[in-house]
Amino acid sequence: MNETHTSTTQPMTGDIFQLKGHLLTLKSHAFTIIAFTIIFGVTAAMYIYSKPSIYQANATLLIQDQQKSALSIDEVYGVDTTKKEYFQTQIEILKSNHIASTVIADMGLEYHNEFKGASSIKTKLEELKSIPLLQDLLGVQPTPDGTDDYEKGYYSTLNKFKNRLVIEPVRNTQLVKIGFRAKDPKLAAEIANRVGQAYIDSNFEAKLSITQNAANWLTDNAAKMKQQLNDSEQRLQDYLQQEGLVDLNGIDDIYAGEIEDLSRKISEIRNRRIEAETRVSLLRKKASQDLDSLLSMDEFANQAQIRDLKLAEIDAEKLVSELSQRYGPKHDKMIQANAQLEAIRTKAKSRIRDLSSSMQQDLNTARTQELLLLKEMKRKRGEFQDLGSQRAKYDQLRREVESNKKLYEALLNREKETDTTSDYQNVTARFTDRAMIPLFPVAPQRVKLTFIAAFLGFVFISVIVVCLEIIRNTISNYKDVEDKLGAKCLGVLPYIKNAKLRNRGISYSVYHDREKHLPYSEACRSLRTSLLLHLTNKKQKFIAVTSAIPGEGKTATSINLATSLASMERVLLIDCDLRRPSIAARFDIAKSVPGLSQILSMDMPVEQCIVRHEDSKLEVITSGLSSPNAQELLQSSKFSKLLAQLEQSYDRIIIDTPPLLSVSDALIIGQKANGLITVVKSESTKTPLVNYALQKQLQHDVPSLGVVVNQAKGKAKAYLYEQQYAYSS
Repeated sequence: MNETHTSTTQPMTGDIFQLKGHLLTLKSHAFTIIAFTIIFGVTAAMYIYSKPSIYQANATLLIQDQQKSALSIDEVYGVDTTKKEYFQTQIEILKSNHIASTVIADMGLEYHNEFKGASSIKTKLEELKSIPLLQDLLGVQPTPDGTDDYEKGYYSTLNKFKNRLVIEPVRNTQLVKIGFRAKDPKLAAEIANRVGQAYIDSNFEAKLSITQNAANWLTDNAAKMKQQLNDSEQRLQDYLQQEGLVDLNGIDDIYAGEIEDLSRKISEIRNRRIEAETRVSLLRKKASQDLDSLLSMDEFANQAQIRDLKLAEIDAEKLVSELSQRYGPKHDKMIQANAQLEAIRTKAKSRIRDLSSSMQQDLNTARTQELLLLKEMKRKRGEFQDLGSQRAKYDQLRREVESNKKLYEALLNREKETDTTSDYQNVTARFTDRAMIPLFPVAPQRVKLTFIAAFLGFVFISVIVVCLEIIRNTISNYKDVEDKLGAKCLGVLPYIKNAKLRNRGISYSVYHDREKHLPYSEACRSLRTSLLLHLTNKKQKFIAVTSAIPGEGKTATSINLATSLASMERVLLIDCDLRRPSIAARFDIAKSVPGLSQILSMDMPVEQCIVRHEDSKLEVITSGLSSPNAQELLQSSKFSKLLAQLEQSYDRIIIDTPPLLSVSDALIIGQKANGLITVVKSESTKTPLVNYALQKQLQHDVPSLGVVVNQAKGKAKAYLYEQQYAYSS
């Protein structure tokens, strides 16, 4: 259980092991890394010190805000110089091709030695850039072979010039440093000053050009606007003459007064017509009634004739009443009085009819007047509406005249301002410090670059070494076991160069032959020591040895580990590979000698199957006859009883098992032996296979006693050192 715990906690400290492993990898290749670093550093130093010194001259330029004057055309073409973007724009102008081209042309730099020619590497690159396929794949633009204005040499000079030009704004100020690098310090100072002056001249020329363009534009547009003003005034006059209009405002007042007077008259005549209709209607209702009823109407009661007739009628009626008291109805006086009364009444009715006819006539007259006034009102309103359309057209033409007049006056004022300020030079930049000839070079920083190159060489070779170690997918030494497998490495056994021994199979004789195989013998002793230290305080006598796949040397490891232990303890070696046994041949034991299969399947006594080997001081139980049911025999209770019996007689029992990934025999034996030692062939077995084998052990609760790296190639001292380092750690 303790071994299982150790193997499961190993990944928890994987990062520490990986870092430690990388450091060990670098340490093991220290000579190569140091040698490469020195060679790379010396080569870089020779190259760096062969380069000429580069001097940088710096000029300081103050970029000022452009203050607007009282007479200014800036609003026509200028920019807001108070904004942050203005200063960034000026810096980009300093870096522009225009400034660079001006300086190159003024100083004839295209023919200067520092700007002539190109290195062979750059020449090759330019040739590659002319290939259309590379242009499309890499997205590069070809350098033009030639144009009407410039040749290929100009573009080379321009690129060199811009690469050496350094424009740096001074933080939180309006200062800009103009630097230029050159081999000649005097040339560097001269070019830095020329760049600043070219920028100042360029600004002045740009403003002068813009002012002239603005003046020409204003002159042309002022003339056009004057013509438009004249045309609009002429259209207004033509319209007034066509419509016969003089003053639309006076005409508006006349029409308004006439419409108001007509409205008043219509109101009056409408009231008269309503009164007449009322009188006529009332008269019609009372026409059938007596004179007294008619006299209740004001129109009749106010008539003098009607009143007189009424008084006469009253007197006549009074007379008739008095006479009727004296005389009879046929009396002459009575007849005369009644006739007089009737005559008065007849005359009153006639007068009333005349008045009624007059009222009806007044009503008709009022109605006629009202209709005429309404018709006149309609006509006047129509004329007033027509006048509104004329006014809209008039206002439109008048607004056009006023608008053209204002635009013309504005352009005329601008034109005068431009003429006044065209010869004014507003300084937008000035030198605060002109460039001086530098005394010390700024590049190359030879000592610094040499150390950087040496450091980069060290980093490069270290990364290469670590990467090669990482991508290597095999196990070669104890460090790989810890880093890639997360398991304990018990030891590393060196490669045996003797081809006969390898072909026949490595046996116990290699361990005893110290004269020829001292490194191997010492490695076996180191493996024994590591194993015993690992098993300290554990009463474990069984040690099972397996491998992930065949051909990794598990049998040779089992034999030599057992031989090494036999010099100290009583050791039994058992061959549990019942399918492909090989221990009998390694000890020259005849095939007829019974072995493990006879014990388990034929109940043969153990004593008859144990072979005592005097040279190696080992006792050996071979596999015996090949068995088709090897797993059943190993899982049987007989095998468990056999192990319990042997445990009583021996100090240590070494068991050689089949490969773990080929069959499951090793897992069965590992459970009974409480652990397995896994043998890995150096630089041969793939790491995933070994990891898979160890995982299968964990899945079946079989503790891993450790890993042995076999057939490691290299000097024996290196392996012995690695093993000693592993034991001490």
